[in-house]
Amino acid sequence: MTSFLHMPALEKWDTSLPGKLAVQKNFNHAVEFCRDLTGHKTADGLGLIWMVTGPVIFEQRYGHPPVVLVHPGDYDGNALQQKNHEMRLDNFNVQQSGKSHAKRSIYDSWTEDVKCMLRDEHDSLDYRPIAEHYEALKLAFPVTPADISKLKAAIQKPYQRTDNIEAFVREQKNNLARLADNNHALNDEMAIQLIKSAFTTTSTDTKDFEACFDKFILDNPLAESRTPARFASAVAVYVKNALPHFVAKRTPNLVAHVAEEDATVLSDELVELYALRAEKAKWTSNPPTRRRLRVLHLRRSRERQRQRV
Repeated sequence: MTSFLHMPALEKWDTSLPGKLAVQKNFNHAVEFCRDLTGHKTADGLGLIWMVTGPVIFEQRYGHPPVVLVHPGDYDGNALQQKNHEMRLDNFNVQQSGKSHAKRSIYDSWTEDVKCMLRDEHDSLDYRPIAEHYEALKLAFPVTPADISKLKAAIQKPYQRTDNIEAFVREQKNNLARLADNNHALNDEMAIQLIKSAFTTTSTDTKDFEACFDKFILDNPLAESRTPARFASAVAVYVKNALPHFVAKRTPNLVAHVAEEDATVLSDELVELYALRAEKAKWTSNPPTRRRLRVLHLRRSRERQRQRV
């Protein structure tokens, strides 16, 4: 019997996504999983995809009915026919084992809440095909305003210097596409502003990426040429090739500015220290009265205020 234990597990349900998008993502992963499971045993290379899509959607997508293998029956013939029969029987057995493994893997990828939505009165999931479960899930998760806000917030998620920039902007573009898939497409200007906001969350980021944004305008002077895809690519190229230069250029100036501030503070402290030592020297030869101490204290306070001004 064929074992699929060596196959990677199907990715779990993405609870970070809005419900409708999580359904679509899980559906897409299930399609790829079932294709890879037994695709090498079917003539079209699509394996068990029909389990996930159902026959109608399968034919719409791929232009032909699904290839569902049937038991070849009992062997009857010569040696060559016997060999062909064994191959067909092996392919059929792989399909049957793959169906069982695919079904359990898909169930395991769903959260408990999703399973509870789909179980029947006997607490079973096996009362209908996998494809019908997915159709029910797509109807169970309508798009809400909160889902749209969540997608926009994901695009604006602040970029961290340790992030992989290619993966970061790719996810931004994916979220823009998800907005469009859910009838909330943004025009190019709005989309670029959302992408841009991820790189301007701090004053340092704003300074470091200013050159990138200016160059994008120079390279694309016409508004119609400023697309989100071009902007994302420009940012990725800038981060990989130019950002280190601008950071290095800014750092010496920052260090010099901090050193200048430290020197000013240090000078003020030395002035006050020397003044205090001078007063102590006077006290040694002529001990001050309480009234004189109050006057000296008031004088030093006024001097410190003038120095701060």
